[in-house]
Amino acid sequence: MNDVSAVPASQARVTVRHTAAAPAVDVRAGGAVVVPGLENPGEASLTVPAGTVSADVVLAGTDTVAIGPADLTLAEGTTTVVYAWGSEGAGYELAVQTISGGHSRAVRRPWWQRRPDGRGLAADAGRGPVAGRPRRRRDGRAAPGPQPRLTRTSPTRTTVRPAVTTVVLGLALAVAAPTAWVLTRPEVTAGPSVEQVVGTSPASEAGRGIGTAAPDHPPAVTARPATPAAQEQPPPPVRLAIPALGVDSAVVPVGVEPDGQMTIPADVDRVGWYRFGPVPGVDGSAVIAGHVDDREQGPGAMAPLRDAAVGDEVVVTDAAGTQTRWRVVSRDLIRKQVLPLDQLFARDGPPRLTLITCGGPFLPEFGSYRDNVVVVAEPLP
Repeated sequence: MNDVSAVPASQARVTVRHTAAAPAVDVRAGGAVVVPGLENPGEASLTVPAGTVSADVVLAGTDTVAIGPADLTLAEGTTTVVYAWGSEGAGYELAVQTISGGHSRAVRRPWWQRRPDGRGLAADAGRGPVAGRPRRRRDGRAAPGPQPRLTRTSPTRTTVRPAVTTVVLGLALAVAAPTAWVLTRPEVTAGPSVEQVVGTSPASEAGRGIGTAAPDHPPAVTARPATPAAQEQPPPPVRLAIPALGVDSAVVPVGVEPDGQMTIPADVDRVGWYRFGPVPGVDGSAVIAGHVDDREQGPGAMAPLRDAAVGDEVVVTDAAGTQTRWRVVSRDLIRKQVLPLDQLFARDGPPRLTLITCGGPFLPEFGSYRDNVVVVAEPLP
């Protein structure tokens, strides 16, 4: 959480957060190291005289500049949060968030953990419901008609940007739907961009590596038309469990929205199985996806996916009560704009289970997460 306690007169507070896929860095102000050896996901806070300072980020113990230099204006009584994020291949970037009002109430949620309309959001979805806001459950709602990008829509929602100052230096990364998470197909000319977190699998191999920058406006994704099954499909999945992560969630069949987006259950305690793709256990990739959190309901069933490890067991129960067991073989953190959809939604190849939710650093300038967490599991014998 951001420190919003009082700042001394004529002073300003600076918090530096390392969220980049990079080794340790030194943060310099005016050429002098002020934060040495900062590692992901660490942070450091300083109280400094108000004013303008030239800052840059260098690889720890060197003069190799990774980000900057950039002039930071530190106003009296404010808290400035500096995010260092990105990767070597895609480029490192700096985002600066300024929080005004050095006497903000401690009970107020910091803005970067709230939806753009100001209502509660657990930025670290694995921590549980937002303090002071009871977790609410809502009944899952079936999507009307044939319904892949992933999103949840609300006809009554309005989007209002928070009253903060945000500056992005370097490559601008567009993230669609600030109140939802989206699967988007890359442009034909864009190379794949995947940050491998742990493990390997055939399903993630082709997407590994860092490619070109994402487009300013992610292109729409249209679901491939469903093809008739060559053989009778097993019963659909109705429950998903990952004992090591404490995941135990109802699974409901979902389709595609009229605009080509994969439907995701509104109830964050439920997850959706893409019914136009394979059933878990048959050839191809069976996709199950869910929200990482919700502004009212708190963390979702899929929030713990960020901690999945190779070897974790996944249990899928179908409508007939039969259980199939799977072993996690990879966990990938993938930029939303460059998800390898042909692999994730493949209807051929060996059976595999693909679990997807939102993840990566929260981007204050877009009010959304940058990446998707993609966990692939293979059936146990």
